[in-house]
Amino acid sequence: MSTYLEMVQKAIRKSGAKVDAPTTIVGATGITELFVEWVQDAWKEIQLEHLGWNWRVSRDETLAITSATDEYAIPATLESFDKRTVSVYDAVDDESPVDFVDYHYWRIHLDKLNPTAASKPIKYTITPDDMIAFYPAPDQNYTVRFDGLTNVEILDDTDDADTPTGIGSVYHDGIVWRAIMYYAAHFEDGAKLAEATDRYRPYQKFFEEREQEDVTLDTTAMYRRNASGRWW
Repeated sequence: MSTYLEMVQKAIRKSGAKVDAPTTIVGATGITELFVEWVQDAWKEIQLEHLGWNWRVSRDETLAITSATDEYAIPATLESFDKRTVSVYDAVDDESPVDFVDYHYWRIHLDKLNPTAASKPIKYTITPDDMIAFYPAPDQNYTVRFDGLTNVEILDDTDDADTPTGIGSVYHDGIVWRAIMYYAAHFEDGAKLAEATDRYRPYQKFFEEREQEDVTLDTTAMYRRNASGRWW
């Protein structure tokens, strides 16, 4: 498994940059600091290129809900979730779908204006406070199941040992060569850019052919966090 430090060291060596490979990324300056940023950007942007990378799709995400409590925080580990996939089950695994309704409908037809006895939830919404709210309020403990996308992973530039997760270590060189593409573009080195692009292309092809969902997630059916952390 390649660490953040090891990827920076490898990117510097393979780029031909006239700078010694660092013994730590913490407090890096000059060209070394740029390589630290380029490796970080390379991994971030690889994750952002496609919605449905296998390593980011979280199947069977679960949320425990308890008797008489109808509002819950959406897991902070998720960037988005597929609102079509929400279901609820109890200890005996009696699973049933929970349908999404918009908050305006929720307020007018459900919620406090039309209370009903606690029962197994059949509908849910996202409140203005970014909570997921169920109707009716649960009459016992249940588990809610749904699909989502995990947050984009940002490598920690204060941790030499941080490492990308979700892809095998053999593919970490893809991050390295993409970082070298940024180096070459920055210094307008056309020959190195062409080399790095050619070296990155097999990794890109592998990711696109092997690491994408067979069925692409429908972005119109997703609830997503925006830059401020709110859901929309």
